[in-house]
Amino acid sequence: MQYRRYAAIFALALVLISTSGCIYLRLLKVKQQLAAYRGYLRIENHTGLSLLFLEPVLLKDDFLFLAKRHPTRNESLGQTTRWHYLFEKRLAEGQSEKRNFDLPMDFFFQQNKLVMARFPVRFLIILKKPVIVQGLRALGKAKVYLNSRIVSGDFYENADMATIRAPTKAQMLKLLGKPTFSETETGAIKLTYRYRLQPGKQDAQKRPASGWVRLTFDSRTGALLKGELKFSIIHLSMDFRPPKEKTPAPRPTPIAT
Repeated sequence: MQYRRYAAIFALALVLISTSGCIYLRLLKVKQQLAAYRGYLRIENHTGLSLLFLEPVLLKDDFLFLAKRHPTRNESLGQTTRWHYLFEKRLAEGQSEKRNFDLPMDFFFQQNKLVMARFPVRFLIILKKPVIVQGLRALGKAKVYLNSRIVSGDFYENADMATIRAPTKAQMLKLLGKPTFSETETGAIKLTYRYRLQPGKQDAQKRPASGWVRLTFDSRTGALLKGELKFSIIHLSMDFRPPKEKTPAPRPTPIAT
């Protein structure tokens, strides 16, 4: 009996390893596509910033593995399935805004594969296409720290410094609105934005999923120095400092959600 129990545990471990291994291989493939960009992705404006995957790789299950939550809602559009995630912005107590700065995101699947991701149109208006492409390429070339599950990139790696400039504080405030809270330190100001995913029916009984975005700016010039994003097991960090200003930077530190 004990032999059978160990055999069952071993078989289950093999299944889990092989399953997660396949997911990581597909994520690696997507990372390579982002780094190459041309021929694999295209940016268009379909009522918002739309990122088209020309050689789809990610599956629905891969998406759920990363997000750990089902979409706020989903719908069938012929041969296409749309997953809608609504990230509601959380302001500090007593704060208010005239505009809605929630972050709705749509993900479109065909034959179980992700073919397009769509973000609010203000991303395309404020950030401009060359900056977005550079960010995608930098993400594709980023280092992956498996133990801490942090993906850390350098925005200006192989960038054309004559034409590419990282977003400024003024631009990011137009894009995201007021921060949930801010803090200052020597020569820099940090803006933190907190979000809560509006749960769908399948996750109605689960604890609400939260995430955050933290941006560090030069307090004198307003230049973006660093950006971080955390949701579920996803933790992205991007260094936005120009090469001539770089000094060894500390590892990203998590914020409790």
